[in-house]
Amino acid sequence: MSEAHKPNWSVLLLGGPSGVGKSSVSYPLARHFNVGISEIDAASEVRALFLYEPDETQILRNFAMREPGGGEQAKRARVSLLFGRWLKDECGRFGVVALPARPWDTLLPRILEAIS
Repeated sequence: MSEAHKPNWSVLLLGGPSGVGKSSVSYPLARHFNVGISEIDAASEVRALFLYEPDETQILRNFAMREPGGGEQAKRARVSLLFGRWLKDECGRFGVVALPARPWDTLLPRILEAIS
């Protein structure tokens, strides 16, 4: 790993409600830093970052793309939207980074900027 891609953290907690793209960005993020996703060594410093999606219709589309046989999941999308709003507010209160999941094509660079 080049010095430019060496993280300044031991553990990165990536969270957010269902359907906002955590899994989709976790693999490119792990490849970028050449780190594992599920193995965690003893950490001296932990960073947290949460994703949220402010558009309920987009969450519905995300569920439909990810789970095509699942039918419309309006209630689940609503819960994800409200949870995301709450997460964003709580992150603001506690100084934790919360980023909108879109635009997806800039998500990885925005995460990298936020955690550097």
